[in-house]
Amino acid sequence: IDGTVTKTGYDMKYGYYIVVSDNNGINTVYGQLKEILVESGAEVAAGAKIGTLGNTGNVVGNCLSFAVFEGKTAVDPMDYLK
Repeated sequence: IDGTVTKTGYDMKYGYYIVVSDNNGINTVYGQLKEILVESGAEVAAGAKIGTLGNTGNVVGNCLSFAVFEGKTAVDPMDYLK
């Protein structure tokens, strides 16, 4: 989803993470990253490289956590993958 990086950071669950928001209230969260390649406020296009795969946070190996929220409600991310 094209959008704006609204937050980057680290927490115990998601490790290093990025939140991208579009203009329609959709927020995508990418977690367990090894490295964050964008800063808050950056405009990003779908398919842009914004981070690298890692194993930070509450995981046992390399992975990527991906979540989609409509407002504050979590929704099935499969509806947004192409």
